[in-house]
Amino acid sequence: MRLPATPLSSSCRASLAELCCCIALLSGCADELATRPPSVLLVTFDTTRADRIGAYGHRAAQTPHMDALASRGLLFERAWAPAPMTLPSHTSMLTGVYPCAHGVHSNGVNKVAPQSVLVSEVLLERGYRTGAFVGSFVLDGKYGLDQGFEQYSAPLAAELSGSSGNRVERPASEVVSEAMDWVLDVQPDEPFFLWVHFNDPHAPFAPPEPYRSSMADPYDAEIAACDAELGRLLEGLADAGRDADLLVVVTADHGESLGEYGERSHGLFVYDATMRVPLIVVPPGAGPGSARRVLDPVSITDIAATILDVTGVDRSAMPAMQVPSLLAEAGDDAAPDAEERSLYIESMVPWDNHRWHPLRGVVWRGHKLIDSSRPELYALPDEQRDLADEQPDLLQRFRGRLADLLERHGPLGWSEEQVVSGSDLEQLAELGYTGFAGTVSERFDPSLPAPRDRVGDLVLLEQAIGLMESSQSLLGLDEQQRQRGLSGLEQARALLLEFRERNPGDLRSSPSLAFCEMSLGRHALAVEPLEQHVLAVPNSPQTRYNLAVCYLAAGRSDWALAEMARAVWVEPQADPAYHWLADQHLRESQPGRALWWLLELQRQWIAPPEDLAVLRRRIAEVRFAAQRAGQPPMAPKDFPPADLTPEGITRRQDG
Repeated sequence: MRLPATPLSSSCRASLAELCCCIALLSGCADELATRPPSVLLVTFDTTRADRIGAYGHRAAQTPHMDALASRGLLFERAWAPAPMTLPSHTSMLTGVYPCAHGVHSNGVNKVAPQSVLVSEVLLERGYRTGAFVGSFVLDGKYGLDQGFEQYSAPLAAELSGSSGNRVERPASEVVSEAMDWVLDVQPDEPFFLWVHFNDPHAPFAPPEPYRSSMADPYDAEIAACDAELGRLLEGLADAGRDADLLVVVTADHGESLGEYGERSHGLFVYDATMRVPLIVVPPGAGPGSARRVLDPVSITDIAATILDVTGVDRSAMPAMQVPSLLAEAGDDAAPDAEERSLYIESMVPWDNHRWHPLRGVVWRGHKLIDSSRPELYALPDEQRDLADEQPDLLQRFRGRLADLLERHGPLGWSEEQVVSGSDLEQLAELGYTGFAGTVSERFDPSLPAPRDRVGDLVLLEQAIGLMESSQSLLGLDEQQRQRGLSGLEQARALLLEFRERNPGDLRSSPSLAFCEMSLGRHALAVEPLEQHVLAVPNSPQTRYNLAVCYLAAGRSDWALAEMARAVWVEPQADPAYHWLADQHLRESQPGRALWWLLELQRQWIAPPEDLAVLRRRIAEVRFAAQRAGQPPMAPKDFPPADLTPEGITRRQDG
């Protein structure tokens, strides 16, 4: 649905008076609600482009509930995310500061430090009930956004409570059901801040019925399914009598490339496909006929200031926040001669994943600067014609503007390095996040290649990974299909070797190439990419496990034992590593040493009791095997030797 346009931009300030009256009307509450501060609902759609929403003009969209909100609130035509990644963008939404200030640049690498100030903490201190219900493991509470929330529910939390299996995401329907249960426990006289996050539009796309069958594009279908759950949430709040004094903010953390610029998903580039997002704000008391479209550029970083504005909390409660409220951006303090603000954007993924130059940029005066070792400058919305070489003076002006932004929004020390467990690494990889940070000097080395110059390589890598994944599915079938799978892996291997020749420091391709070599029975050739990957990603138990298997196949049994032991020290619950070590010692007629690893696994046990019974039976079998061999049925006291301890393994590898 396309709303009647009432554009507000720096070129048409004549309509400000009308808009100010509108905002005053929208911000008002009924007299009977005046004694209770307004409640806040923040709904974030993951990986959702603005141009795939009905209210933004997408004819194939089925988003009636977002469209209905837009029909009575403020729709921001030009809203940008600060980063094309989930954790950094949500951190900016809740703190009101850009990633260059809070320091959370990637998923899984950093966590939000306790000294940060989140809007949830501010509202909790002022008597608000606070609850967050998120759909992705990437937003698990361990990454720090749980601060200030009385209840913070994520897929991992559900797993630990026994209500679900080992999952990296959960559907929007489950998120909404849990959120509504929480709302019903909030007393009628208590204001609340509720954050609900839908991960469903994130790849891979697997929409539920009836959207899967009724819509041609599975990405659109995922968004439609989430919109339906948004409608169920809004209906539940209305039924509970909690909608009359409610600020509603609906947005997305970033978009999705969908193949544009050679990028299949998101994270690498900062073009509008992944950075321009929907943003709809409905202040308390807004009704039909109140809709306005705002053309001035805004950032979803402005959401925290907007929440303070509507709830009446002084900005001094979040002193580090230097961005305006979205309501202020809509008009009431914008003088006719005011200079259009500049917005900060970034992506560290080029460095994290590929060791290419990261991207930092600014959106200002209808243009976008993307700064790297080869900068780009575009007159929006056209991101095809690069003006950087044509207009060097304008480029330098924009680079100066970016430098000013970085100085004004300098580091706050609000991030900490996250010690990521091996299982967490595998779950992040399942969602497509494989990067790991380096030092500032390493990241911004001007000799690093610009991501725009590696688009062809990126297409090559995506093609290789897609071919590898499709070929892998054929290996367990009949011989004819298996041969097709092996042929596909050979092709994928050739593409990966070609890619790595041009990008020797790339991290994403290493485990893929190793998988191809191992699947093709060439374990010795898998050693080099696995060694490269384990040096950059030392906490990955799967990489260490595979490396140990390859060392053994190459006849390096001592290195194999050490590497598999390292997998155990990295991930104490890595069951296959313990059993592999026990098997290897049994093959060497050392049942006592095999017993030591099995007993250590039992000591670390966290799996279901029925699986523990299987382990105990194996322990008994190894004890019996030791007795038959005339050896003591117990683990040796001097085991493991020094070179199989973490310190010894480190020295061995350093040597």
